[in-house]
Amino acid sequence: MWFLIPPYLKTIYNSILNQSETLENIVGKKNINNGIQTSANDVFVIKATKVDKNFIYFEKNGNDYKIEKSATKPYYETARKKGEDKLNTYRTLKPNAFVIYPYQVTKGKAEFIVEKKFKKNYPFAYKYLESNKSRLAERDVKPIPKTKNEWYRYGRSQYLELGEIKEKIIIGVMSSGEKYPIDFSKTLHTAGGTAGYCSIYLSPKNPYSIYYIQAILNSRYVEWIIHLRGEVFRGGYIARGTKVLNNLPLRKIDFTNAKDKALHDKIVEIQKELIKIQDEIDANIGNKRALTPLQSQFSREKTALERLLAKLYDLGNDDSLIPSIKELYEAN
Repeated sequence: MWFLIPPYLKTIYNSILNQSETLENIVGKKNINNGIQTSANDVFVIKATKVDKNFIYFEKNGNDYKIEKSATKPYYETARKKGEDKLNTYRTLKPNAFVIYPYQVTKGKAEFIVEKKFKKNYPFAYKYLESNKSRLAERDVKPIPKTKNEWYRYGRSQYLELGEIKEKIIIGVMSSGEKYPIDFSKTLHTAGGTAGYCSIYLSPKNPYSIYYIQAILNSRYVEWIIHLRGEVFRGGYIARGTKVLNNLPLRKIDFTNAKDKALHDKIVEIQKELIKIQDEIDANIGNKRALTPLQSQFSREKTALERLLAKLYDLGNDDSLIPSIKELYEAN
């Protein structure tokens, strides 16, 4: 990929790269994913009107339905209107829908639930899908189903196991920075493209904390690199699909070096604290008496994190050449 860097910024750009490793190498290529592709979200994705212990109730095309809760997974649906996307680095991701999931995961591998078993175990979900059978039959499904009884498969078979990941960072492909929330709800999400999401997770033996990865991705250092390399779209949004994410430089940590490890751990500590404070802020919307000290506390912790990141990268006076995320997007 070709992109221009002003001569006076080449030294600082190279300095960041020299102390970094690609995201792909740090987390592993298989751990940077697109989302699922049902090829019929209008059927599979549902917005609940009511949820109880066993069932999800919803409306589609003027008809009321209920299906077994156990036949679904939590889902994050792409915002339909500008401004509805609530993704924020300091807010834990909250699923906003459910998706019918005709699979079972065994030993880490998703397997399609055959029709006879699905109908027996989830009669209400089966009845709903059967009412949409003609719509599902229109799709281009790959790999091609082996039998005619697999009409309710997803359109693609990739990333079906994402619903088993306990912690993952969700990223909007078309984003304007500071949108790297962590999901703890085993949420599935729409595949990439211009309106979907990507996700990042860590293998159990990876020494890095997901909070460290989140803090670095959210930093002005990485956002500046994205801005230099990325394709800017209308409204200042920059594409950050898997191809962009794979090659993002993250400040690598030498875990045998006490100073490096201490910085990693302190960044993790403050990142966790910022998310905790943001949760308290959200819980106290409208309560000015509670909000004022919380917002001040958040600002102090954010400043402390920025100082730690500056110490981590150790760019000296050149550090001031890197604009804040806000400045990057105001420039567009």
